[in-house]
Order: sequence, then structure tokens, then C-alpha cells
Amino acid sequence: MSPAELVLKQFPNRVSLTVTEAGVALGYSRQSTYNMKSAGTFPVQISKVGRRDVVHLHDIINYLETGLPAHKKRSGRPTREESLRRAGLI
Repeated sequence: MSPAELVLKQFPNRVSLTVTEAGVALGYSRQSTYNMKSAGTFPVQISKVGRRDVVHLHDIINYLETGLPAHKKRSGRPTREESLRRAGLI
């Protein structure tokens, strides 16, 4: 079974999961999940819906299949390196 099938079987008819459920789907303990969320190192993007933090199911599936974290857009001004790379100078 592929990771997508396992996650969809574990959480049927769901579009998003709570942070705790997402941690379980990725194989982390509850406390490790909260520690990574607090440190900003959780491998999948966390969104706010009302007062709840949720993770979209398709982001979890993409992470499990590719092993690459979802792209998290940094807020604020780009660094000098990012600006030079975007301009094609690096």
C-alpha cells in the first residue's frame, strides 16, 4: 500500500487534520509534534482555521510520498542571497 492509501484509510472522508492527528500520520509522538510546531520545524505547513491549527491532508500525502517538506513562504523582506538568486546573479 502506498502512503496515500494508508493515510486515507486511517482518516476517511477528511480534508484536514488537527496537528496531533497529523503528527500521528507522520509517525511522531504528541509531544514531539507540539515541540516541532512550537519551534517552527514541523515538516508540513500548519494553517489556522478559526482557533484551531490544522494540516491539509494533501500536504501530508505529498510529504510522505516525496520526503520533501511543503514550501513555507517566509514572511518579511527577502535576504540578500534570495534577491541575488532571483535576479540570476548567483
